[in-house]
Amino acid sequence: MASRVLAGVAALAAASAVQAFDMSRSDNVVAYWGQNSIGASGGSKEQWQKSLGDYCDDDSVDTFPVSFLTVYFGTGGVPEINLANTCNANDNEVYNGTALPKCEFLSADIEKCQAKGKIVTLSIGGATGGNLFTDDAQAQGFATQVWNMFMGGTNDIRPFGKASLDGIDLDIEGGSSAGYAAFVEQLRKHYAEDSSKKYYVTAAPQCPFPDAYLGPVLDAVALDAIYIQFYNNYCGVYNYGAAAGQGFNYDMWEEWAETKAPNKDVKLYIGAPGATGGANAGSYVDAATLVKIATETRAKSKHFGGLMYWDISQAVGNSNFNVAVKDGIRDGSAPAPSSDPVPSSTEAPGTTSTDAPAPTETTPTETEVPPTSSAPPQETTTSSAPQPTESEDPCPPEDPTSTDPPAPTETPTEPMPTEDPCSETDMPEPPATETSAPTAPTGLPPIGACAGTTAWDAATVYTGGMYATFDGKTYKAKWWTQGEQPGSAGVWEEGICGSNVVKRDVRRGNPARRSRFNPHGY
Repeated sequence: MASRVLAGVAALAAASAVQAFDMSRSDNVVAYWGQNSIGASGGSKEQWQKSLGDYCDDDSVDTFPVSFLTVYFGTGGVPEINLANTCNANDNEVYNGTALPKCEFLSADIEKCQAKGKIVTLSIGGATGGNLFTDDAQAQGFATQVWNMFMGGTNDIRPFGKASLDGIDLDIEGGSSAGYAAFVEQLRKHYAEDSSKKYYVTAAPQCPFPDAYLGPVLDAVALDAIYIQFYNNYCGVYNYGAAAGQGFNYDMWEEWAETKAPNKDVKLYIGAPGATGGANAGSYVDAATLVKIATETRAKSKHFGGLMYWDISQAVGNSNFNVAVKDGIRDGSAPAPSSDPVPSSTEAPGTTSTDAPAPTETTPTETEVPPTSSAPPQETTTSSAPQPTESEDPCPPEDPTSTDPPAPTETPTEPMPTEDPCSETDMPEPPATETSAPTAPTGLPPIGACAGTTAWDAATVYTGGMYATFDGKTYKAKWWTQGEQPGSAGVWEEGICGSNVVKRDVRRGNPARRSRFNPHGY
């Protein structure tokens, strides 16, 4: 009898054992959380982003980058974060003298996920890309501040309470690459101070190689994983199988990892939208197709690490896309195709302003507004390249200085770094072909699109395709924006509407929460 009891206890212990996260695997799944992308793309309130802890109850996701830390040096000299409907400076208490919300209630969720063998990291940057380091010393100081506030260090201000995150994800979609190598090196020094756990540094560049903002950083310092955004650009998963140089370009990233990456064991992830609303029109492929792409790529890749998608709210709302892709790459068998048609290789993502849902007008006290900001999700597009569509909060904040990132784009001829379709980097357009290269948007507004409207205003919300005049020139917004000055922000490109401008579209309420990563997006 005693032996049976002992055997039962042993079996129970084995069943309850949690497998620790293993970066060396080739079937890991990364899902961005924090921006309520499905809310921004028109999903019902029942589908809006749930708590982080709710998504950790199954084994479909191994890594959750929390998105985003949007401002590096905010009010009071501290960073600022925006987690859409979960925690933000407008709806939550902030630390005295700062615009940093107190999200300490997330501590329990973070530790719950970690106890289940998952890692939870902090994604910094996002779609607007307005952060710059003046020099390496400032970048190093910021790394120390982030370590003390969010990871293994100590600080009076701990936005996520006592929980210690597992690392930092770089979603740099604008600004400059200057200082980031020093930032990463300083983080590594702090990581060495805590031998109790493993800490990571990852990055989420756009697929055009090399990435305009992260390219120099990837070449300079060792990173653990690269979550490549294969969407909102000609090199996305929807263009898998196109002629070399004209479509899906994972091979270029594999060659970089094998020949140039400082970390010879770096892992590469294929990033994709979790649903049609998670990226520009035409960028999405269903779970069966994505699994096929992943398994075929893994078979010939030494550095393949798994899949990343933007974002978890989109995936769960898409017939549990999250479960289908995890099961598919874990078992090697693809799930049955969904009823959602796979976009053809000739459909160019994000060629119209209707790709991203426009925010709905609300009052500051309205509670039915889905807060989101914009990917996994990180761009600057040209008139000839597909434009990114990070999901954004239909109810932007009263603060005209939005910090969510813009999306990258492409330029004619051969691929060049561009901003991520969630607004990450500017990228060139590949040589046109008759069958596989996506058609490029003309960038021309419809007749009358600019008539009878007013000039750019910092407090106005503009969505993709809207026009405004500034300093004697006309500009077109490539995605959601507020408070970003035309001529200096990547979200704007010079338009062609003469002196006419689009009328203002002012919407107040919750802080702007873009879903990147509708990125990582809108």
